[in-house]
Amino acid sequence: MPLATSPEERWMSLALREAQAALDEGEEPVGAVIIEPVSGHVLGRAHHQTTALNDPTAHAVMIALTQLAASMEETGLVTDAKAGDLELVLVTTQEPCLMCAGALLLHENIGRLVYGAPEARLGACGSQENILSNYGPTRSLLVHGGIMESACLDLLKRHRSANRAREN
Repeated sequence: MPLATSPEERWMSLALREAQAALDEGEEPVGAVIIEPVSGHVLGRAHHQTTALNDPTAHAVMIALTQLAASMEETGLVTDAKAGDLELVLVTTQEPCLMCAGALLLHENIGRLVYGAPEARLGACGSQENILSNYGPTRSLLVHGGIMESACLDLLKRHRSANRAREN
């Protein structure tokens, strides 16, 4: 794994660990973490579990958002969130699909999305669609793609290669 130097790269390294866990479990290697950028605290972390849970909606982003809700309640961040003082960063190894991007729009405390690899088929944050920038004046989400893209793509390629080998 490449040496991380910027905060985004350090955060992506955490998401890559989640993606590696997914790959080790035979899942599509996508990982996500939710960071409170001032403190660096991780408030949610997950990887794809669609096969393990037999649930096509068990994407890393969706699971991390569920963990975030529980974490905010446990840590008392709900008060800060209601006051509008909390802006979080979601970091994921692959560009979110339409479902995941829609969920990000619903969570007002996510102010920024950082992703690694584009998703050429289903990407909803720039590759195929861009719902995060077209949402309107009441909600904005900063998007920064291509962070540690080659490391993210490498895991996805390894997954595809393993799948082809199993099929043969």
